[in-house]
Amino acid sequence: MIGRCCHEEGHPWSGPLLISLGLHFLGLALTGMIYDLQVRMPDPPAPIKVGLIFTSAPKPTVPAVRPSTPPHQATRRPQPAKPPAAGTDPRPIKKAAPKPAPVVKTAHPTPAASAPKPPPPAPHRLPPSTAITAPVPSPATVPAEALPAETAPAPAAPRADPAGNPAYRAYLSDIRQRVDRSKRYPLMARRGGQQGVVLIDFEINAEGKLCRCEVERGSGFKLLDRAALKAVRAAAPFSPLPEDFGPRLALQLPIRFELRR
Repeated sequence: MIGRCCHEEGHPWSGPLLISLGLHFLGLALTGMIYDLQVRMPDPPAPIKVGLIFTSAPKPTVPAVRPSTPPHQATRRPQPAKPPAAGTDPRPIKKAAPKPAPVVKTAHPTPAASAPKPPPPAPHRLPPSTAITAPVPSPATVPAEALPAETAPAPAAPRADPAGNPAYRAYLSDIRQRVDRSKRYPLMARRGGQQGVVLIDFEINAEGKLCRCEVERGSGFKLLDRAALKAVRAAAPFSPLPEDFGPRLALQLPIRFELRR
């Protein structure tokens, strides 16, 4: 309408005015298009929240040591038996049984004939009594079976009695005195009213030393039996044996424990 009016009126500025209006409209159109063509940038991503949790460091684990297994020993595999060659007899071959080794008999050496040793003399043994006395040795008898029927056994000659020797009696008296001096009456036995006789069996060697000492017959009280043994042991060693006594002397000595009122 404006262009028409300007054209009709013949206004001198109608041409440039139209050009200016066209440019303005073109600019507005381009502005709208550019606005529509703007690239929308995406929204920035939300920040990632990371939480830190402090934990203790794990303990170092020691690897378990496995026992070393011994290497497998090489095992021999049995070789298969070779088949018999053609033309051979398949019968099994019989092996000859091994002959037993000859047994060598060793002759036991016969001991050289030696003269029989004489038996050691038996020690003298005294019977129990209130005083030491020498027993009379019984005559040795020969068994009747070893002699002919028509002959009677002849008794052997008796040995000399050592009790008749004054030195023998003096030696026995010395032993009795030594034992009596060493005898002690136990106090507990006195208080308990214990009394009795203990028979001690002992042996003395040639040097007068005590070889054996034991209770042959007790008194019925252990305190008295021990006191009797202690008395004999305390009295040793005795004087050496006389030459006529032999290497050893066996004695039985009664020791009396009696309370006096």
